[in-house]
Amino acid sequence: MPQAQHPIATIAFIIFIIWLVFPEGDYSSQSLTLSDLAAERLGRFHDALDVLNASRWGDFTPAPKKGSKTKPSYLNLTGFREEDKFAWENLNRFRERSLKFSRHAIPPVGGKSLWDAGEGDAVWMNASGTVHGEWVKRKGSVTRGYDSYNLTKVAPGMDWIGDEVPWARNITGTSGRMMLRLEGNKTVNEYEQLPAQTNTPTAGGLIRSVKGTTTIEDMSGSGHDWEMKLWGVHWPRQGVILMTTTSEKVRGYLRFTTPGTE
Repeated sequence: MPQAQHPIATIAFIIFIIWLVFPEGDYSSQSLTLSDLAAERLGRFHDALDVLNASRWGDFTPAPKKGSKTKPSYLNLTGFREEDKFAWENLNRFRERSLKFSRHAIPPVGGKSLWDAGEGDAVWMNASGTVHGEWVKRKGSVTRGYDSYNLTKVAPGMDWIGDEVPWARNITGTSGRMMLRLEGNKTVNEYEQLPAQTNTPTAGGLIRSVKGTTTIEDMSGSGHDWEMKLWGVHWPRQGVILMTTTSEKVRGYLRFTTPGTE
């Protein structure tokens, strides 16, 4: 009576045949391509972090205030370079309105602004939760279109579908509903607060990381809901949260958009 073949030997023989039919060269070249892409992306992150570590608040001044003797300055970061042609004309307006809204929410006590001094009670020690509200799209001071940006420089690896085709992932409506889900880091970090300066608020020496997801409804425009991941920082004593859609690996971008060094 003949002996039955061992199943392990059969499986090994099948694997050997597959290895002969599909040369490893195809897979090794594919693996090499993927590793090259990963190394290139990692290199860009390292370069960006080097620029961030060597820069400080005030190095990025794309649109100095009117009457100021400060000359425009940029950073060698994607979107922060002059040749990228991003519109930064409203950066100062954003900073001023942020200060105005914050001071309105926490009025002075006895003629002294505790918010500016970072001496008030913590507004939100834990900012985790969900916020619902309405969004309104207003016209900017500069008209921008799809051809206003240097896309070849900003996103060289992207294949754009024609030069005259409007972008599909745009919010084209004028208003709608939105939801923001926040998750704050449990660890609150302390830092050495800078001396108080005229017209420059201080943040109270406390800061924590925060991340979130925002869902924006655009039913009157594109008819879609858009969802974005956000990363940023939270100043508990001032109740201020500043977030961006940029990767959390280069979260240092945020400091160039704040009203001051704190």
